[in-house]
Amino acid sequence: MYETIIIDDLIHNVIDDKDAMYELGVRGTAGISPAVLNSIKRFPVIDRLVPSLLDGFWIWSGYTLTRYYLPNIAKVTSDYNFVSDNFELLVENAYYKIWLNNENIIIVDFK
Repeated sequence: MYETIIIDDLIHNVIDDKDAMYELGVRGTAGISPAVLNSIKRFPVIDRLVPSLLDGFWIWSGYTLTRYYLPNIAKVTSDYNFVSDNFELLVENAYYKIWLNNENIIIVDFK
């Protein structure tokens, strides 16, 4: 899956303490993988069947992430609209940035 690369970044580069609980803020959406986009062109119903798991605006994405992929995430929200000085930039690439602060709040900001 497309989202597993981003989830892998969260697990291996951000979450150091496996016993701590974190709060995840998602700004924007990861979108859909190029392979699925090609399938959607031929079969438009796939767009409804294969949602993005990393979507700050879809309530079930948070449930799916915390239930199956990131069990030490206590809450997933889209309420974080800013990154203040107490956030440290941990991962930055062409698609997203991952920020973390000392209160175990993680923000994934999609470009």
